[in-house]
Amino acid sequence: AAEAAEGGGTSPNPNIEAKAKAAAREEAQAAERLSRENETPLETAYRKLMHFLNSTAFQTVLYMAFVVIFQQLNNCVRIPVEYYLDKHVMDRIIENHFDSSHNTFESVRRIADIYEWGNNVLWPGLFADMGPCNAVVGVPDAATHKGCNDDAWPDGEGSFHQSGATPLGLEEMVSRMDQLDWTEGILIKQIRAPATVCGTTDQLGACYPELEEGSPGDKVAFGHNWTHPTLPMDPERQFTYFDRQQLGGNPEGQTSAAIPSMRTYATSGFVAVVIPFFSDTWLPAQEGLPADVIDYRASYVNTTNGRQALFYCVRVSTNGRRIKQLCDPGTGGNGTGAMTGAVRAAVEEAWNDLKRGHFLDARSRVLSLQLQLKSNNEGVRYRITLMFELTSLGAILPSYDVETRILDRSIYEPIDTYANIALAMVVFFCLLEGVEVMHSGFSYLNDMWNVMDWVNFLIYFMVYAQLVYTQDAIATSYGSSLDCSSYLCSAVGYFDDWKVMTSFRKMKMYLSLCLCIQLFKVLKFLSQLVPKMGLATSVLRKCAVDLLFFGVTFVISMLAFSMMLFVQLGPFMEGYKDQIPAFISLFRALFGDFDIDAIMNNSSGYLNTLLFLGYLFVAIFIMLSMFLAILAEAQVAVREDEQKLEDESDGAYKSYGVFETIGELSQKYIINPAKQRLFKRQGRVAGAAGTPAP
Repeated sequence: AAEAAEGGGTSPNPNIEAKAKAAAREEAQAAERLSRENETPLETAYRKLMHFLNSTAFQTVLYMAFVVIFQQLNNCVRIPVEYYLDKHVMDRIIENHFDSSHNTFESVRRIADIYEWGNNVLWPGLFADMGPCNAVVGVPDAATHKGCNDDAWPDGEGSFHQSGATPLGLEEMVSRMDQLDWTEGILIKQIRAPATVCGTTDQLGACYPELEEGSPGDKVAFGHNWTHPTLPMDPERQFTYFDRQQLGGNPEGQTSAAIPSMRTYATSGFVAVVIPFFSDTWLPAQEGLPADVIDYRASYVNTTNGRQALFYCVRVSTNGRRIKQLCDPGTGGNGTGAMTGAVRAAVEEAWNDLKRGHFLDARSRVLSLQLQLKSNNEGVRYRITLMFELTSLGAILPSYDVETRILDRSIYEPIDTYANIALAMVVFFCLLEGVEVMHSGFSYLNDMWNVMDWVNFLIYFMVYAQLVYTQDAIATSYGSSLDCSSYLCSAVGYFDDWKVMTSFRKMKMYLSLCLCIQLFKVLKFLSQLVPKMGLATSVLRKCAVDLLFFGVTFVISMLAFSMMLFVQLGPFMEGYKDQIPAFISLFRALFGDFDIDAIMNNSSGYLNTLLFLGYLFVAIFIMLSMFLAILAEAQVAVREDEQKLEDESDGAYKSYGVFETIGELSQKYIINPAKQRLFKRQGRVAGAAGTPAP
């Protein structure tokens, strides 16, 4: 090459380069052979072991087993039929209409709507999917004055077949409860704003602003004496404040799922409780403080204690202190005969007692209903928290949050076995990666696949730790080990299982991240087996730096437009009420999810529309074009590198990987021998016929 350059500056001879590279390879191979000859037996065994462990075939097989184990873990925490239970709840409670204007839970706009939604949607959905059978819902002494039974078969006449319908029997009530079991009860809780001195604003009366995040709110008992309006309410019947420890609530609070809010509220407040249950013993109607009422847990029937359901009962409290408990007396008066609907009537009466006692008013800031549900037929636990945020400006923000957990022992119990196997494999992979780090040094981090491996390992350790925490929470939340130290559990009988459900949700979240990263890693092995399949990762690796700096530019441009539209549209449109929602709204607009009509309807002219269209022009026609250009340029560079590698490898590099190898082996051992046999046969036939062979 030097001689060619001195002779006239012509390009180097490819043959000379190839010979030089071949000589270098032979020299390296000779050095390696010499090194092996000087190895001790232990060093030789170590070298062969590491060669086997780092071989593509072994790691591919091992990683596929790793993937299978994680899929089994996934099957232990998720089953498809969970969705059916969610649809059941959504259809009956969230999306069902509560008035003639087709308003639903999500369109509640005033306090009166909340009570109406409870009377016409919540309680009918939880009981028999029927009713109300008349306009008299929740009146005082409802069992006497109602005059009809909503818990009935749809076999009557008139609207929704309620007139003259046959009351449901105890056996059918048990079957319906197995379908949607809510015998763990419903907790109704509100937080109130305390009177505050607002020195920077002017009011006609006392100031009741928005609650600070995590604030317990007002703690003063209150209530309206509807039977004697001129007299104060009996202290025993007043709505009473309970702190988090007394309620056994989550110390981290409960977070709103309403997009305009997303605030976290304390788990203390003023509560009401509804607990329906079946009993194997007749319990007389009682009302009073917890010490004056028979503890229903001595005779109640659940899915694990083996008792037989003989009576249908309920335990309600409108303030967490005074309890009312009764069983359906039946037409026989002692629990025998046809059902009378007394249980549902008692629940409706308690709900409307909250209304009559002015449970919600201008000082209410958040009302939550916590439903702990189960499907006993399929073994699924379903916890939904319904929340109404009653803002200081009068707007109401409805939202709901759902958590699920698998109860079927045949599905969930193997999780410990799979988790331990996965842990052993993760530790093994960590050791292999540690050895590679020792040999490679800092260059190890140049490969993003290695970084993804460690991220995956760290997240799995979090999965395992969360699983251990979840199993401990399960052990202390059910059965004989139940931690019933809170007042609400020990005195009233309601246990909040937030600890299990929250930890299970976190475990599923970490596991989902593991599964995602793990399956992405499959691309690495596929690209090693078939280099053509590594195009996407090669292109991203080639332009990673360019994409990083372009991403910074793109985010800044989006922030600029989101700030502008936050100021212009924030007071009127939910998607732009704050800077983060505005940024997310503009990001969604990149994929065509935007409402230009809403922008025009909330603007006095075309300015805001033109500003939004300007953003779309910059983001899509300019920024997106630059993004695609960076990828295209990187793809061209990758193609050139592949071509150069093919030219320099003298045919050793196979872009189609194992497919080319399989093709060559098929050609050598199947197709060519078959051709030879065919030609020989044709030659023999031609010779026998006296004609020349082809």
